Amino acid sequence: MTRNEKKVYDFIRRNLMNDGICPSYEEIKDYCGWKSKSSVNRVVLQLEKKGYVTLKYGVARSIKIKDNYEELYKRAMMFIVSKGQYEEYMDYDKI
Repeated sequence: MTRNEKKVYDFIRRNLMNDGICPSYEEIKDYCGWKSKSSVNRVVLQLEKKGYVTLKYGVARSIKIKDNYEELYKRAMMFIVSKGQYEEYMDYDKI
């Protein structure tokens, strides 16, 4: 994965995890500091070709990350436990 692909992938993933929706190409463009959405399109298509994301063509905000969310949750909990912060995250309403 190139640096630009990682930057876009991480931004998409963070938005999906935090907001529940995919960022628009305009939001990705602004985040990356690029001048055109065609740069975003090129990188997103590369991510799709490499199998990191899926797209629904012609549908806005349709980028999906090909991640196993259960595995992500387990890794996050393992990190929290390893940092000694497990007790404060036992309340599932906070998660």
